[in-house]
Amino acid sequence: MPGHGRHDAFNDVDGIPASGNRCLLTEILREKWGFQGCVVTDYTAVSEMKNHGTAATDADAAKQSLEAGVDMDMVSEIFLNELPTLVQSGEVSQEILDAAVMRILEAKWDLGLFADPFLRGGGNISLNRELAFEAAIESIVLLKNSPALLPLAKTGSIAVVGPLAESCRDLLGCWMAAGDEKSVISPLDAIREAVGERAKITTEIRDETDVVILMLGETYEMSGEAASRTDIRLPKSQRELAREIAKSGKPCVLVTFSGRPLDLSWEEANFPSILHAWAPGIEGGRALAQMIFGDFSPVGKLTMGSREMSVSSR
Repeated sequence: MPGHGRHDAFNDVDGIPASGNRCLLTEILREKWGFQGCVVTDYTAVSEMKNHGTAATDADAAKQSLEAGVDMDMVSEIFLNELPTLVQSGEVSQEILDAAVMRILEAKWDLGLFADPFLRGGGNISLNRELAFEAAIESIVLLKNSPALLPLAKTGSIAVVGPLAESCRDLLGCWMAAGDEKSVISPLDAIREAVGERAKITTEIRDETDVVILMLGETYEMSGEAASRTDIRLPKSQRELAREIAKSGKPCVLVTFSGRPLDLSWEEANFPSILHAWAPGIEGGRALAQMIFGDFSPVGKLTMGSREMSVSSR
């Protein structure tokens, strides 16, 4: 089995947590499948073996995990704090520890980190932004354009409204790693940038408004790990806003953001044009603006079926 590393799971199998499961990590992964790389746990998974009830102390958790086949303990620092004493006392074999260390060093060697420890740091920022823009363009999905309202003209009076119109952090999604919201351009600012002086951009709907761009969806903390929702429609306050805007009679492009599929049944029936942007990243605002005004055509595809595509189970 190729690859430099494997990530074990939080969950248990037959009552044994993956981080302490020798059958999974050694007998199957290494001996049966021939994997030679390093195994890293999930965030604090070694510590959480105590919650699973298979380890009474940090020392127990460290011993079980290392002997099961874990090479790197992510964040909990139990290996760091407990293994020196366990090895010195003879409770854990020096040979097992050496093998784990060797697998980590081999992965670093293969990745070129010894030749250049800063190989993956920094990088070409302008190139990164270009790639982020391309990724956003390719992921945004046109859900509806009937009757065709898109693309919009860069003229007239355009109202850009909704709780995500000026958001930067939410465009990065729930897991942004080293992302920095200061590097993000909001959808509103990107639209202003795209039209320049040719159109009047407002953040409220007025009598003279020609078209509305409504930005709704999930904020970053609404999805991801430990963020389940009981209702996968838009949040209630946003649904109320959408109803009021639909009642206004103004032509409206709806843009939605989320980390999961949403039930947009009502919106689909009441808005002519809908773009779904997911969490489009640092260049998502610009990608949306250029798509709305026709500089790029939507090419993204859904990764799940819609209700019209559902197949009867009978």
